[in-house]
Amino acid sequence: MMIRFNYSAPGTVREALTLLGREENAIFLAGGTDLVPLMKYGLKKPSSLISLDGVPELGQIEKRPGELFIGSMSTLGTLISDPLVNVHFPVLSDAARHVASPQIRTMGTIGGNILQDRRCIYYNQTRDWRQSIDPCFKTGGRVCHQVPGADVCRAIYHSDLAPALLALDALVEFHDQNKLMRQSLEDFLHAHISCNGGVQSIQKLITGFVLPYQPNDTRCRFVKHSSRSAIDFPIINGAVCCRPPSATGTHVHVKIIVGAVAPEPMALEATQNLIAEQISESPAPVRGWIESAVAEIHRKSALIRDTGMSMKNRQLAFGVVGKLLEEIC
Repeated sequence: MMIRFNYSAPGTVREALTLLGREENAIFLAGGTDLVPLMKYGLKKPSSLISLDGVPELGQIEKRPGELFIGSMSTLGTLISDPLVNVHFPVLSDAARHVASPQIRTMGTIGGNILQDRRCIYYNQTRDWRQSIDPCFKTGGRVCHQVPGADVCRAIYHSDLAPALLALDALVEFHDQNKLMRQSLEDFLHAHISCNGGVQSIQKLITGFVLPYQPNDTRCRFVKHSSRSAIDFPIINGAVCCRPPSATGTHVHVKIIVGAVAPEPMALEATQNLIAEQISESPAPVRGWIESAVAEIHRKSALIRDTGMSMKNRQLAFGVVGKLLEEIC
């Protein structure tokens, strides 16, 4: 580490919030699998680290009326093995199983996975390497080296849990200025990612994620494509949830979320609407849905060169979303 910082380990949420308010550049530390490497690269320079590992309530998973609460410090390994998550939201367990390696899943948390920094080959480099180029948006400059004409950072958000949580209509429960609040994960992520191209800069403490229970006949799936089956960040990932008419009124409700191809996850609204209109047809026109999904990803994606794979092959990988639709319909 090339920087000096204070370290504290509060035992309650109140203590953690008090410590956060004392210093302008304090950062909460969860599992550390994303933050610590960024500190070693000199990309994050907190004056104080506030470890949340000693706050018991942040690691709880509990049933609530009509919903399941998952504490922000619940590890990815816990999501894989927890009986409540497996029974009610197996798609989330499946997404967690696809993250990185067993060692990282043991340390990494659901909150940290959602708040992970966006990645770019011009950003995720050592201090010495970055000295050869002008500062980019994420390092205090006014340029995106990937897309020089862009007026915002174009780094990619790679969370594997985000598509599953978004497809499940998850809410975020957090403290903001000592007030306990709730917000849709979609709105929370948008504000979080839009913050100067940076992540880990929000002055909020996420206590957990709230998942409304799904009807028994709801079908959800997750898919990830990466260079290797383990360890690597996704080239593309996605999740789909299909709720029957009995749960949504007169129409089938379909939600398709795709990640790792743009600065934030995106919903395939046009394909969702097409499937909802045609799902009662027999046989279901699945091929048309897949073509619609792939075309919509092409329109909405904002790829940058952040892997060793060519742009053409990355675009060919969009087809893996078809696997979701084949399994769900």
